[in-house]
Amino acid sequence: TPTRHGPFPYAGIPWFSTPFGRDALVTGFSTLWAFPSLTRSVLHFLAATQAKKDNSFRDAEKGKILHEFRYGEAGSDPMVPFGRYYGSVDATPLFVALSWEYFQRTGDRETIYRLRKPLCRAMEWIEKKGIDPSSGFLVYSGDSGKGLVQKGWKDSVDSVFHANGEMATDPIALSEVQGYLYMAYLGYSKLSALFGDLPSASLFEKKARTLREHFNRSFWSDKIRMFALAIDGSGNRCEVRSSNAGHLLFSGIAEENYARVTAKELLKPDMFSGWGVRTLGTGEVRYNPVSYHNGSIWPHDNAMILSGFSRYDMAEELSVLAGAYFNTLSFLPSERPPELYCGFEKGAGTEGPFSYPTSCRIQAWSVASFFLAIQAVAGMNFDTSPKYEIHHFSGRIPSLGSLRIENIFTRKKIINNNEIE
Repeated sequence: TPTRHGPFPYAGIPWFSTPFGRDALVTGFSTLWAFPSLTRSVLHFLAATQAKKDNSFRDAEKGKILHEFRYGEAGSDPMVPFGRYYGSVDATPLFVALSWEYFQRTGDRETIYRLRKPLCRAMEWIEKKGIDPSSGFLVYSGDSGKGLVQKGWKDSVDSVFHANGEMATDPIALSEVQGYLYMAYLGYSKLSALFGDLPSASLFEKKARTLREHFNRSFWSDKIRMFALAIDGSGNRCEVRSSNAGHLLFSGIAEENYARVTAKELLKPDMFSGWGVRTLGTGEVRYNPVSYHNGSIWPHDNAMILSGFSRYDMAEELSVLAGAYFNTLSFLPSERPPELYCGFEKGAGTEGPFSYPTSCRIQAWSVASFFLAIQAVAGMNFDTSPKYEIHHFSGRIPSLGSLRIENIFTRKKIINNNEIE
């Protein structure tokens, strides 16, 4: 959708045809290698709508990045907080992390310098308001009024719970959010060096290392053989098998040995339906294949897991999940992934995946997931040295044959006819 900051991907049609910060940021990550100009406008829009002052009704605190922006009747009703609402715990670290990724992809100093103050405010919010001093993790508490109870991407009221089904108590530290925080720390360290602030560069690089060690020690669960869904306000792990663990490979916070075990567990029958990785394992007490977040399959979620498999060079796991992802597309209208589909086992009475009844048929981060999946199977990354080369790993997905990618914009030129066998 055109805005004064450039095109901005509204979240989905028909239910979410409006700006959502998290959705746009994930879309920006997913399409960055192919369309960096879209990522640039996403960053500018979210910088412009960043919270300037505290407003508890809208869960706004200075420096936080927007959750959603409603127009019309819903946006103008003073009794409804969603006109401009900031109730997400992950949008702010994702904003910082994506800013560095954008610079690494483009070398666009002008944009990054324009974003310097919003980035500083975002990091101040993380450090002063977001981090729980007792645990050292980025946490949230549910709104007591008309806002959201859960503030991660799985924001259904019943999406964060313990193995016995009891809901997690506030404040909640979601596993994947700590991964985004890790990315933000690393990115802000490198941006600080770019800005000439070497003490901050050193400080945040150290914070990233410390967080990684603390996270792996605290969140890993031998009982479920993957990272816990969350840690609640009492310090207890939510030992639930969920797709959230896959995001820890996307962010790189998972230590190598834990990452490899997690990848194999995500492809076990309770998690992997044949169409993709479910949001929740079939053995969990709240599992429901027709629920929104407790057993369904989301394309963007699976693409982020694919990206994680690629990061850790897990060719076998990448082949299995990528095969399922691309096979699923062949059963969908226009081969376009919807917001989500149900978590029923492949072959359970339907030719393709079972449609989720109220899914958005056009969803930005779902459509963008195709680009992230392509990047994962091609193993593409962009060299940040003055040579600025594009690297890829061949032979990852033999069943797909060859893949032809043309007109890739780099900092100085367009690369045509880049064929990856």
